[in-house]
Amino acid sequence: KLVGLSPGSYHLGALDRGRPLHLRGPAPSVELAAAEHKTGVDLAVDRPVGVISGTVTGADGKPLADAWVSVQLDLMAMLARDAPGQPRSRTIAIEDTDGPGGGEAATYPPALTDAQGHYAIGGLPPATFTVVAEAQRGLLRARAADIKPDAVVDLHMVGVTALTGTVTGAAGPAALFSVELDGPTRTQRSFTDGKFSFDRVDPGSYTVRVQSSDGNGEARVDVTAGAPASVAITLASNAVVIGKLVDPAGKPLAGQTVVLTPDRGDGRLQVSIDGPPPTTGPDGSFRLEHRAETCALMVMRPPRPFSRRGLALVAGQTLDLGTITVDTPSPGAPPGGSGAPPHPCPRRPRPGSGSGRSSPAPAGGAADRSATVATAAIAERSEHGRGRQP
Repeated sequence: KLVGLSPGSYHLGALDRGRPLHLRGPAPSVELAAAEHKTGVDLAVDRPVGVISGTVTGADGKPLADAWVSVQLDLMAMLARDAPGQPRSRTIAIEDTDGPGGGEAATYPPALTDAQGHYAIGGLPPATFTVVAEAQRGLLRARAADIKPDAVVDLHMVGVTALTGTVTGAAGPAALFSVELDGPTRTQRSFTDGKFSFDRVDPGSYTVRVQSSDGNGEARVDVTAGAPASVAITLASNAVVIGKLVDPAGKPLAGQTVVLTPDRGDGRLQVSIDGPPPTTGPDGSFRLEHRAETCALMVMRPPRPFSRRGLALVAGQTLDLGTITVDTPSPGAPPGGSGAPPHPCPRRPRPGSGSGRSSPAPAGGAADRSATVATAAIAERSEHGRGRQP
């Protein structure tokens, strides 16, 4: 029984102790009017009986005993599995701790390899997984992505290494910034004083992205097993977006989560939030910073996120969106939005203008082991032209 729902169109799914269950057939769709009570909505699911098994070998090629093997659901595969042409939005909250698997939260019990290096993990639903093995207190690791249940996956361990770097802005070392690793190891943390360090990184090619109130930057680096790697990143000025949210009656919308996310023109928007999300002020105003690129503004308001797409952000300049009217989507309407068009002439940023400024999570440094909460959402326009352009 689900209560407290706003009017709108809903697609239902099922979880077992926080784990998604595979539905037999399309997800049921429910149109809900104000104060309406729906009954008789049944869900048919498959029992999670899949198994992933295999053998773990060490750096010498011999079977490795007492290695921990875990599986994690592929988040992006979960978000992308909706039927094409159907407008969708989904929000998933995950807790990312620096535990087994290189900082990825394990949702299924891990397995310990036997004397012959064998492992087996059962009770898995028909989904896509990443399989991770660790040994010698995390100094050896192996991983395999895009794995389906009932597969045999052999894992070869290699040594992890450290990745360090420096971050410099126009005024010198960045005081507070977040670093995202995009590669075999995916993680994001906050640092201070212009230096960062990740102690356990898998070998491979990485894109290192930095965000800060001083600017943003990125660089590519190759990491070799057992050899520490380093990278220096120089920040470019952020773009600034300001505006004000109101409801159809003109009343300011305070405390609304607002984010900027890249708009690649494929109809999908993905949002990742590290730490407390930026929100609108008491008068509905907001001020967000982002690197220079084409973006979408998203208001994370139920039943679906509201979006303004195609915002061209310019480094060091301010884009004033004016007053934006955020209406509650009618049942069956795709994500989208209305409101005043973007200001035609971007302006230089003014210190302290607006509210709801986006900023990195509190500093944690290299030794920070506190939990990070990330939220991912996708809003997909219909291929039949029902999605509204900004």
